[in-house]
Amino acid sequence: MRACEQTKGLNMLEHGQSVHAHYKLLDERLESGQHDCEILQQLWAKFGHTLPPPSVLERYHVYHDCGKHLCLHTDCDGRRHFDDHASWSAKQYAHIFPEDGFTKHLILHDMDFHVLRGDDLRNLWKSPFAPILYFTAWAEIYANAEMFGGQGSESFKIKKARLIQAGKKAKEK
Repeated sequence: MRACEQTKGLNMLEHGQSVHAHYKLLDERLESGQHDCEILQQLWAKFGHTLPPPSVLERYHVYHDCGKHLCLHTDCDGRRHFDDHASWSAKQYAHIFPEDGFTKHLILHDMDFHVLRGDDLRNLWKSPFAPILYFTAWAEIYANAEMFGGQGSESFKIKKARLIQAGKKAKEK
C-alpha cells in the first residue's frame, strides 16, 4: 500500500488513514449536530446509535484500498485506472486477515454508495451494513476533496450531490 500512489504524494496507506481521520471528524460533527447537510444529519439521528465506534471501523477505513495496486492499469492517455478495485481489495484483505469477514464484506461493498443508482440504492439500504458504508462514503469524499480540486470544485459537488441523493433513498426503503 505504501508503494502505490492514490494521487501524487499520497500512497494508499496514507489515503486509508486519511479516510479514517475524516470519518472520526464526521462522527464528531454529526454527534454534536454541527454538520450543514440536512439529510446527513437526519440519517445520523436515525442510524448513528447503531454504528460501531470509529475504533472498530479503523481497519476497514485504513485497508479499504489494500488491493488497488493489483488492478492498476494505465490507458493510452496515461491516466491510471483501478477497475473493480473493491473486489480486488476484498480478496487481498481476506488473504491477509482471513478471520475478519466483517471487514472483508465492508471493503467488498465500499464503492456501492458511489456507483449504485435507483432501485439498487434502495435495496442497499436494506442491508444492516448500509449506514457504515454510507457514512464512510462521506468520509472518503472529504478525504479525497483535494484530489478533486477542493470542496468547491464541480467534481466534489457532484460526488456530494450523489451521496445526498443516495441518502434520500434510505427514506424510501
